[in-house]
Amino acid sequence: MADKTVAQVQAKQSDWMLVELNPDIHVKTPLPPQCHSALRAGFAGYSTNPRWNIAKLQAWRLGRRWRDEMAAGTMVVVDSLLMSQADGEVFQQEKMRVQDEAVQKALPEQEGGFLRSLMAWSRKKTAIG
Repeated sequence: MADKTVAQVQAKQSDWMLVELNPDIHVKTPLPPQCHSALRAGFAGYSTNPRWNIAKLQAWRLGRRWRDEMAAGTMVVVDSLLMSQADGEVFQQEKMRVQDEAVQKALPEQEGGFLRSLMAWSRKKTAIG
């Protein structure tokens, strides 16, 4: 039964869209495209539109809540993506780990340490000179 839950969550996450809240901040959300303007309006601090349906009003409230949480510091912007502070820390740690792995792959393996690399350098220097 737990496998079904994981599969359902993964299927639901594939429906998520990247929405631009303002030119510098984006967010991933499962809201339908019809509600994105109300979400942006709530995040920007605009008032509600009396002609909105319930779904748009809820999207507006969500945008307002994200704006308030960002002001309070419980949500942060990482690489122009709005996320909770805990997710932001995990994202930063994963990003650093990936960068460290890339650097380790780019560096050539040196056997023998500093002395051997110094000897190789001196040989190259005499061959050049």
